Amino acid sequence: MGNERGASTVKTLLWLLVIGGGIHAFAKFMPPYMQNYKLSKLAEKTAVMRADPTTGNDVSMFLERQIRLNELPFEARDFQIVLDGGEAIVSVDWTYDVELIPANDFVPEYTRRLALRAEGRAPLR
Repeated sequence: MGNERGASTVKTLLWLLVIGGGIHAFAKFMPPYMQNYKLSKLAEKTAVMRADPTTGNDVSMFLERQIRLNELPFEARDFQIVLDGGEAIVSVDWTYDVELIPANDFVPEYTRRLALRAEGRAPLR
């Protein structure tokens, strides 16, 4: 029964390590996905605006203003605006490097590159 107590402590430490690693990964991966969500909403608003013939020409000014207001690391020219098959499609492709383990004397840096796409669609009016 004495050995059982030691094994229980090791299991607890391993579980804490797994849970801590999960929280760390969540904290590292969540910001780019939240940014992609904001970009998707912006792309959707822009597509609706582009689909409307009365506001279709003001799209680039709208994008520039929204990028500035939301402090996004993009420019209006990074967005692709396409009229295809009766709908307006606005999209932006971007990458984000997630540094999971920073480099030090003992461990090399470990990063993952995320390739993300934010897209919005709206039917033409």
